[in-house]
Amino acid sequence: MRPFEAGLRVVTLLTTDAVSSTPQQLRLGDHRSDELRRERDGLVAAEVAAFRGEVVKSTGDGTFAAFPSPSEALSCAVGIQRAMARRNLAASERIELRIGLATGEVIVEEGDIFGRAAIESTRITAYASPGQVLCCEMTQALAAPRLQYPVEPVGEVRLKGFEAPMPLYRVEWAEVFEPVVPLPAPLVREGEPFVGRPSVLATATSLWAAATTTQRPHLLVLGGEPGVGKTSLLSRLGAVVHRSGATVLYGRCTDDDIDSLRPIRQALGQFIAARSDSLLDELGPGRRELVRLAPELVGVVEPPRETGADHRAATATLLDAVAQWLGTASRVRPILFVIDDAEWLDAQTAKLLRRLAEEPGLGPLLFALAHRDRDPVGTTDELPALVASLRSSATTVETMRLTGLTPDDVAVLVGRVQPELKPMAADLHRNSSSR
Repeated sequence: MRPFEAGLRVVTLLTTDAVSSTPQQLRLGDHRSDELRRERDGLVAAEVAAFRGEVVKSTGDGTFAAFPSPSEALSCAVGIQRAMARRNLAASERIELRIGLATGEVIVEEGDIFGRAAIESTRITAYASPGQVLCCEMTQALAAPRLQYPVEPVGEVRLKGFEAPMPLYRVEWAEVFEPVVPLPAPLVREGEPFVGRPSVLATATSLWAAATTTQRPHLLVLGGEPGVGKTSLLSRLGAVVHRSGATVLYGRCTDDDIDSLRPIRQALGQFIAARSDSLLDELGPGRRELVRLAPELVGVVEPPRETGADHRAATATLLDAVAQWLGTASRVRPILFVIDDAEWLDAQTAKLLRRLAEEPGLGPLLFALAHRDRDPVGTTDELPALVASLRSSATTVETMRLTGLTPDDVAVLVGRVQPELKPMAADLHRNSSSR
């Protein structure tokens, strides 16, 4: 399209920002980082041109573009995220972007754009979580009649430098890639409403982006009272990353100490059931040892060698095989591994998680552990010991506690489930909070 002529113009501005670009550059070096930057900027520029926009400038970590049409600007943002998601499926180094958009009157001067809307788009981008597309109210309102993608209100947000809170909106852009490993049944929440917890979900999403960008394991530990919504939140995260092509695995601890590595057994079973085409390659070089955890592999791979090693050595060999499987599989598709009821974490699973989290080159893995605050009888000390040891070793571990919904969240939830009861939402929140 023709460049915007100098003077006052009403435009929609789109700003992209590469997530964790500095750690990635320090890890890869300047030459490889420059290659990724050129690839990223080229992909963004192609989408901007396809939707009749103009790249104003590169910011080093991102791109600043302008559009005459708000709906085309939002469609471009969706196109950028989808193109990047498709690119990441087969890439050894992932690129994650956050995108913010704002519409307003600006001044075009000497090839650059200045004004409140330019600042807004930059601040909105900074607020967005990795992989998100956020826009201001003006952009949403003008684009709504032509927009083909779901848009959800985020709420009023106080952006840096702005005195008054600003309503923001999130554009749901994810394409549904053909699933390879189906979303585990305990994490399927189709039709169930999800409201609130934006900061917790944003932290979890950021941790996922960090794991995929740095290509190393990260750990999320989510606590809360029984029924507060820990599994629901992880289900939400799981659904988002699964739609983008990631593998989501699930395992649950129990109070039965005899069944060591139960979450690993469950997850391995899910993986084996879905990966018949490339199973042997993705199980890694230690696949023979995995027969000890998955009897369904008998006849598919050779049985493990009987070396006469003692129990400790045999266990170490088995844990090596599990690490090789998860590392190999995660380099094909990033893995989110949800472990529920982690207050009953067994010693062998804890030992494995410690080993995996401390192996920097393993691959893009996020282990998300949910546990109850009010410990039931028979809980183990493995989870707090695991977190303490990983923090002392500078491994990336994030601990959060999930609390109840706010009064506003309860009102939104009741309005979606039983709108006729919405006037009673305040009483419902008060009664549930007093228990």
